[in-house]
Amino acid sequence: MISPLVGSDRYFAKNDAPILFKKAKNYTVTDQNGNQYIDFILGLGPVILGHSDEEFVRRISEQLSNGLSFPGFADVHTELAKVYEAQYQDMRVVTLFKTSSEAVTAAMRCAMLETGRSKFIRCGFLGWHDSQIANTPSWHEWPGSEKREALRFSQGMRGIDGQQGVFNWTDGDITSLETLLSEHGDTTAAFAIDVYQLAFMTMETLQQATALCRQYGVKIIIDETKTAGRTNPAGMLDTQAIPADYIILGKAVGNGLPLAVLLGKPEHIKIYQSARIGGTHTKEVLSAHAGIIVADIMQQREGYARLPLICQRLFQPSMPPSRIRPQPSYSAQPAY
Repeated sequence: MISPLVGSDRYFAKNDAPILFKKAKNYTVTDQNGNQYIDFILGLGPVILGHSDEEFVRRISEQLSNGLSFPGFADVHTELAKVYEAQYQDMRVVTLFKTSSEAVTAAMRCAMLETGRSKFIRCGFLGWHDSQIANTPSWHEWPGSEKREALRFSQGMRGIDGQQGVFNWTDGDITSLETLLSEHGDTTAAFAIDVYQLAFMTMETLQQATALCRQYGVKIIIDETKTAGRTNPAGMLDTQAIPADYIILGKAVGNGLPLAVLLGKPEHIKIYQSARIGGTHTKEVLSAHAGIIVADIMQQREGYARLPLICQRLFQPSMPPSRIRPQPSYSAQPAY
């Protein structure tokens, strides 16, 4: 039996021996026996620059001697907030977390305080906390499939039924959402959606869904954990077209260092203060430096523009390599 026991996928060789990763460079990871693998998922999504990127390592290492965590916020937290607030006209960084599960939970708490309600409607994988995962299907399966409808994680959870009911919108059908809202809309605090669900629905459907929720006074939580830091330093959704009350950024924004960001409306600062969200590691600084460095490197290397071309190259091998990179006036390293 190997420790830690749970918390991530386990990989095993053909002889059933565990594969334990030891080091990585660019897109290659190496296990304890020297075997190498191509990491197509780059650490389950966060390592947007590639493993052990030399510029990232150098710049983040320069910050180690300045301290890792202070009694309160540091100037780097304000500088980091500016990176994301520049992408949104009417949102401010509420606070920082190590995981998006925490950030989604914080958004839910704020929405409950703001509305005086305690129910939620979910669409997509939002995290591992009780109200995010209890009685959920396999959200990454196609609507209408058996796994998309079969509920899991029904034991050992609390705060998910009765007056604190949590409901799944699994089919992406506006009619079924209308049914949920007609019964629970007046007692529902928020509609929370993982933007990855746009793989299964149109943008127009999402616009209709959020507009319908607003008719009932339901707050909108947009979880951009999987999509943040890939088309620009923040999220991919246009919040002018799809207004949000809360936005969560995560994964790629820290290039592997644990960083999740909660954004909200600045006029609700008293709500955020009374919600008592955040803890000791909210004030940690290395991940904040990472967020700034990642955004800067991605912009220097035109990474946000090149990522779609790289993906097309993976799925269309006939694409000439010259099309992957716009020709900049500076010497740029690959962003993958």
